[in-house]
Amino acid sequence: METQSKRIDQLDGLRGIAILLVVLNHLRLTPLYTLLPESLQPVLGSLLNSGKIGVSILFLLTGFLMATIHPHVPSKLAFWQKRYTRIFPAFVSMCLALSLIRFFWTSLTPVTATAIVLGVTIFGGVLWKILLHLKHRAGIGKGLFFLFLGIQTLTILGYIFVLSRVSSAVFYLVWPKWLQSLIFLVVNSTVALPFGNYVPQLDGAYWSIVTEVLFYLFFPILFLPIVGFIVKKGSFLLGAASTIMTIPFFYGLSLLFSSILGFQVLEIYLAVYFAFGVALGLIYQSETIKRFQSKIERIPSLLLILFCLVIALGMPYFRQILSLPPRLDTLSWSLPLALLMLITIGKHNGWIRFLRFPPLMWIGRLSYALYLTHTIAIEMFVLKSGDPKTIETMIHVGLQAIGVMTLLSLVLHYFLEVPYFSRKIPSKATAKVATLDWTLKGYRKTMVLGTAAFLLLVWLGFRIPVALTSKVVNHVDRSIPPLSVITTKPITLDFTGQQPNLGMILFHIKPLTDSELKKLQVKRGGETEEALLVDVINEKGTKLTTNRYPLYQMYDAPFQPVGLPLDAQSEGKPLQARLYLSGPRVSQVIAFVNTDVTFRSVYFYDKKTLLTNPVLLISTLFDKATQSFMERGALIVLLFCGPLLVVLLLPLFFRKKKTSK
Repeated sequence: METQSKRIDQLDGLRGIAILLVVLNHLRLTPLYTLLPESLQPVLGSLLNSGKIGVSILFLLTGFLMATIHPHVPSKLAFWQKRYTRIFPAFVSMCLALSLIRFFWTSLTPVTATAIVLGVTIFGGVLWKILLHLKHRAGIGKGLFFLFLGIQTLTILGYIFVLSRVSSAVFYLVWPKWLQSLIFLVVNSTVALPFGNYVPQLDGAYWSIVTEVLFYLFFPILFLPIVGFIVKKGSFLLGAASTIMTIPFFYGLSLLFSSILGFQVLEIYLAVYFAFGVALGLIYQSETIKRFQSKIERIPSLLLILFCLVIALGMPYFRQILSLPPRLDTLSWSLPLALLMLITIGKHNGWIRFLRFPPLMWIGRLSYALYLTHTIAIEMFVLKSGDPKTIETMIHVGLQAIGVMTLLSLVLHYFLEVPYFSRKIPSKATAKVATLDWTLKGYRKTMVLGTAAFLLLVWLGFRIPVALTSKVVNHVDRSIPPLSVITTKPITLDFTGQQPNLGMILFHIKPLTDSELKKLQVKRGGETEEALLVDVINEKGTKLTTNRYPLYQMYDAPFQPVGLPLDAQSEGKPLQARLYLSGPRVSQVIAFVNTDVTFRSVYFYDKKTLLTNPVLLISTLFDKATQSFMERGALIVLLFCGPLLVVLLLPLFFRKKKTSK
């Protein structure tokens, strides 16, 4: 949290609870279950699996603090530079340390791994202090920011257009290990992970850093103008409707992101907590909060503490009872957590006195450093020696991990966070909400551009990757199961050509995970060089083509292409595609997926024909523009996201006319 005129101490305590929930989620405390009766074990399980709740609270706090510290952003670049300066020095240092640890993992002891983190942190801290000293001279600070932004942009473009075109098998089996490690470091430290599929996270907890950076980028151009306009307008109906619609919107957005590159790593549905945090931060600066605070003060302290602890710690337990679908269960607690936040920013109540407990506040101030270091400390002492089986072993390795993460977080905090907080900032008066430029003009611009960007994402997420001068026809065959393991026995797909110039068919192929194999009672074979074979046969039994796909190159492909010799007379011809394996024992088990569409046939128009036939050209372009929105997945996304967009667009059409006095 940045230095400001009036620090809200209890927020440090709430942050302390949040980071403790995250740490408990990663510690291996299974032997504790043996100490409890069976009826109480779900309570312990809910506490030890509250990592997502902890992250949600941290996101809520981030949104709140950004709205209170930056209720108006005169310069977006200056805001982004400030947030990058806060986040990336410690993050990049830990990514470098983790890259070295992962590279030498098999030969490292916990002591040497700890030494690597400490060495990189201290070196990074010394370098960071020098850069902070120089950044005020001749625009060096802005130059460093643009340099990092340029590296980040080049990394994203390289991941999309270069690295993603390299087979994962070639990358992992052919490329040298040092080059892999360097790519892992660059992609992770520039938070470019969402723009590809196979570069792993250096730390499984760092996905939230990517999501937080994305929030900072969109805070001044999306969150602040929209939420600020709603708060300023003061309409209870608009506020209530947008609050209720926000939850299904972010659920739909998560479905959309799961179909784009590697965007699923963002866990974008949790961004609802950023949105609610921004709203609470703006409300906190208004008169509305005072009325709420006066009512909270009348509630007995003990009752308030118990109520807040039930919300903060009991949510996973209630989630088990409700059994909501994944993502939706976490979203369902966004409103209770927002209520918890409202109570936290109140005045003189028992919950606030509890949060101001000094050790809890101290943990909260170390929360970012603890978040960056806790998983590697747990890996070094817990995972490397195996999950503890007894209480004694659990306590022994647990205390070692806690001691090391505390040491690492203190060093990281001192060398890479304290210099940021102690830098000299010119004093500026904080703008009040009433004077902010949340105009209808700015809101209209944000909503129009935001809606257009959303529709573009839907189009990109569900588009069929074929040429613009082609026609795609869907084929449905309900006799084929939703998931069919491909073996040496062919899966047959019968269809009739619907247009001239058939040149391709598309179908969905995916490798099966271990859990899916177990469910289907299928076992992997040994290491082989087998392949998926696809034959296309005409009505006379003549084989038109055979496509071969090595199994080690297979990945989840919703539109696996099979090329055919272009047939100008394909309309009305019966054809058959056969999918089978070249050998019986394979290490990579793949399946044919049959959902709303079994497969697709693609017909290619001649460009001269299109240019000389305007009606056909317009029809083809219209099909390309609308086809993505007709996909079942796209319709589901629009169903969840559409209501909020409609509610937010209504003020642009229904405005109160000014009456002349």
